[in-house]
Amino acid sequence: MRFTLAAVLLNSGMAMGNQQVDGDRRFLDRVAEQGYAEQTASRAALNKATDQRVRAFALRLMDDQVRRSAELQTLSASKDHRTPGEASLVQKGQGILIVNLSEEHFDLRYMHQIGVVGHEASVRLFEEASRSAHDPEVKAFAARHLPTLQQQLQTARRLKAAVDLKIGARPRP
Repeated sequence: MRFTLAAVLLNSGMAMGNQQVDGDRRFLDRVAEQGYAEQTASRAALNKATDQRVRAFALRLMDDQVRRSAELQTLSASKDHRTPGEASLVQKGQGILIVNLSEEHFDLRYMHQIGVVGHEASVRLFEEASRSAHDPEVKAFAARHLPTLQQQLQTARRLKAAVDLKIGARPRP
């Protein structure tokens, strides 16, 4: 009986450990996928955005993303984990819609989808990982990048509101 109980406790502990590792790896994967999606849309913004502020925002996002991606790859490699090399299928579909917009509609859609909605998702993801990641290095990575993402979200909201006004769109809540 003692042997069986000990085996059950050991196995449940191993399963919990695997779930913790899986959760941290899912975070790393999602960060990589979001990064690829953001890079694709931001490259398009450099060519299609009509508002210079939107272009400048896209360039800042790309610069920050390059640094975050390099750190992510180093962190992932140290954990013997390989992150996806592209955006998720959903993100690719959203990216296609954004990239194929006319210049007339591009700025507003980019600022809404990538600037606001995308950063809201990133902030939630990084907040959760900074609180709940089990690996201390993963938790530190999330905590280190969270302030930048929060600042980008604030900037995106302000810039989106300005673009809304500029083109006469009704501001979204």
